[in-house]
Amino acid sequence: MGDNNSSPAPTKVDRLNSFHPDCDELKQQYDECFNVWFTEHYMNGHYNNEACNKVFELYTDCVKIAMNNLTEKKDLHELEKSLDIELEKLKMKKKEKDDIMKALHQYNDIKDATQEVLGRLAILEGVTVAEMHRKYNLLESD
Repeated sequence: MGDNNSSPAPTKVDRLNSFHPDCDELKQQYDECFNVWFTEHYMNGHYNNEACNKVFELYTDCVKIAMNNLTEKKDLHELEKSLDIELEKLKMKKKEKDDIMKALHQYNDIKDATQEVLGRLAILEGVTVAEMHRKYNLLESD
């Protein structure tokens, strides 16, 4: 029987992944290298860990790239949010302009109908439309 006080060596499943999946394999390689160095060299008084430097550099480069990509995504997300806000403002302005245009069309329709009524009244009374404007205190430009 085995010793109940000893714990099994960590496996890949027991180890933590990198903060970004693209770097998991390099992290696992570095962890393995470090664990071998620590148990076989460091614990025996040999403190030089140059053997793991290359994989450590590759892993840290991967992490830096992943962090930059996340920062860019965050910046893009912030930009998207500000563009969404600006788009909503523009939609509101467009609605205001559309409402104004609708009101102007209604005004013009009413004005056209009024001009037609004034024209028919002018014919019935045998006067000019300009005289009808003066009679009802309307500007001749209306």
